[in-house]
Amino acid sequence: MLLKLTRRKIFSFLALLLIVGIFCPEQAWAAKAKVSRGKVSKNGDAVTYNLKYTAVSNCNTRFKTSLINADGYVLARWDDIDVAKGKSHNEPQRMTNVSKLPPKGDLFIVVKAQPAAGGSEGEFGSWKFAFNRSGKPAIYCTSVKRANDNGETVQKFKFRFEGAYPKHSKIRIEIYNSDGTKLVSKNRTAGKFKGNYTLKWNGYPDKGGVMCKNGKYIVKYWIENSKPKQKEVNLKF
Repeated sequence: MLLKLTRRKIFSFLALLLIVGIFCPEQAWAAKAKVSRGKVSKNGDAVTYNLKYTAVSNCNTRFKTSLINADGYVLARWDDIDVAKGKSHNEPQRMTNVSKLPPKGDLFIVVKAQPAAGGSEGEFGSWKFAFNRSGKPAIYCTSVKRANDNGETVQKFKFRFEGAYPKHSKIRIEIYNSDGTKLVSKNRTAGKFKGNYTLKWNGYPDKGGVMCKNGKYIVKYWIENSKPKQKEVNLKF
């Protein structure tokens, strides 16, 4: 009797899934949509971000795009983009009167995907791109303390390269102590439009010697032919 009930439940469940797949194909088995960013350009007081929207394979997809500040406040909204299932669409999202935007603080382009027929925002994925008022290349840095598999504690620096810059551009990363002594120097070759780079540092200078002590350090990072940026970090090893 128990076996029969179990089989009955299994067949009922499979029948329910089949019904959902037939009558609600856009919500069944939906994968994530995709959004990627291409060239960024500036013309006068306008910055244009070229975005590529790719729908999920089995569902017409609607993309909602907005510009927010670091607190999540919406500064602008662009028209919704509807893309047929399995298709891609390139759309230049243009922000005019950039000089009237808040002069300080980080800005971000946020994209959320959902079924075109209706659904919750972000159901098919969400994306966040840093918005640079000048339209020029920019780099953003975060750092966290991590333990390697061997138990060694390292500082993990994450660099996110936003904006358009020539392929094979050189990116330089340097770490200094509070006295201004250079401890680490690294070079990286950038991709065509954007990229990410992770640097792990165990606290020892490139030239060897004694491990650095806990304290404040300066991380400098820049793309060739642009002004260096720097960030003060409090590191513990």
